[in-house]
Amino acid sequence: MVRPRPYDHRPDFPQVGRNNMTRDERSGSGSRIAIAVAIIGLASAVVTSPSWGQQLCLRLGFCQADSNGPTQEAKSGGDGSHSGTSSKHRTKPSADSTEGSPRDTPTPPDDSARWSCPGGTFCGWDGPQGTGSLFVQKDATCALHDIGSAGLGDRLTSYQNRTGKKVTLYNWTGTEWQTLVEVADGEKGDVPQSANNTTDAVKVCD
Repeated sequence: MVRPRPYDHRPDFPQVGRNNMTRDERSGSGSRIAIAVAIIGLASAVVTSPSWGQQLCLRLGFCQADSNGPTQEAKSGGDGSHSGTSSKHRTKPSADSTEGSPRDTPTPPDDSARWSCPGGTFCGWDGPQGTGSLFVQKDATCALHDIGSAGLGDRLTSYQNRTGKKVTLYNWTGTEWQTLVEVADGEKGDVPQSANNTTDAVKVCD
């Protein structure tokens, strides 16, 4: 009697192998491999790019910035071109070196604008040669005008007399009126240095 061989009763198992794959499956597998190879090649080209590969590598966390020196972007000025001069260190031209811009030069004051006392009055300014504030203006009425009591004393520096009469400037010493300057009709100018900023009264028809 012939005994059956042990393997005669083994269940049939499908043979898994390359020959069992359909044509579409083999085509799709080849396409995926080609795409994977292309992606790997593109990623390698991007990471090794000298223009912005370093920046992408830093953003993705694959590499660390060199603490000993600037990155490629900083060295190249941000656009990959080695210009040799960083925009941060460019020197701004001063106003004096700008071509075509004339320097501001002081304009001498107009004589008519300085001596602007109206006719028939006496005028006093707190600046030299009829400049500054015109704070004293008295008509030709004969009177002693106590400008010190009005809060205008000790300010007069220049004057112009157009009253048609003589005018005298006085200083109050605390006990009496002291004569400082006698101004003839039509006269204008600065008071003497010793009388500058000391006038307390203006007397017309002295």
